Amino acid sequence: MPICKEILEQWDLFVNEDKTEFVRFYIAGKDELDGKGEPLKNREPWRKTVSLGSRLCSKADITHRCILATVAFEKYNKVWAVGTRISLATKIKLYEAFVTPVLLYNSNSWAAPQNILNKIDVCQRRHLRCIIKMTYPIIISNKDLYKRCNVTPLSERVTKSRWKMLGHILRSDCNSPAQLAISFAVNSMSSMKGRLGRHQINIFKTILVIGFIALTITFLRILILFYVFMILMRILKSQLYTLNLFQLFLL
Repeated sequence: MPICKEILEQWDLFVNEDKTEFVRFYIAGKDELDGKGEPLKNREPWRKTVSLGSRLCSKADITHRCILATVAFEKYNKVWAVGTRISLATKIKLYEAFVTPVLLYNSNSWAAPQNILNKIDVCQRRHLRCIIKMTYPIIISNKDLYKRCNVTPLSERVTKSRWKMLGHILRSDCNSPAQLAISFAVNSMSSMKGRLGRHQINIFKTILVIGFIALTITFLRILILFYVFMILMRILKSQLYTLNLFQLFLL
């Protein structure tokens, strides 16, 4: 604790020891059990720890956000139930003002795979169908639903907010906690062993893939320009050769 206080005070952050919680981060093995004899993997206690209003585990936080958003949505059931007295555009504005912020709170710090982020879209579509009164057995496609409500999937907004947060971190001071954390993550990729299991898709691998695709596209463009240049040179040479023959024939 003294070391933590000393380091945080360098950024004008002060620790209240009475409100400080100690959390142990670890990934449970396949054979580890909890007190009830149930498998502990993916159910470690730290996953439900709340920090700054969000749970430390992105998967648990997204599930919790969906529950909170449904509660916030149901508070305005009288508004959604009103017919044409309130236009659809006004209802969507109310939904974006009172429900969407609950779903996307601290979403720029989420580190969850796409199948988990899809839960946000499922929750949003369920709410939108209730607003336009097109629930089962009435069927409307997801594309038509978004077009009619004039909104975008929340997972796309999460992706955009994460890229924006990365930009803020990269532009921050080199000695800031976020900058030091991302520098450590990049430098340790080659020297430290990762977790066991299926490879995770993270921001660094995404950047590498995007960079590789960009280099490939650039190389293909250069190759195409080179071939076009060679074809033009051949055409030009053939025209000059034809012109020379024509001049000789006239002489």
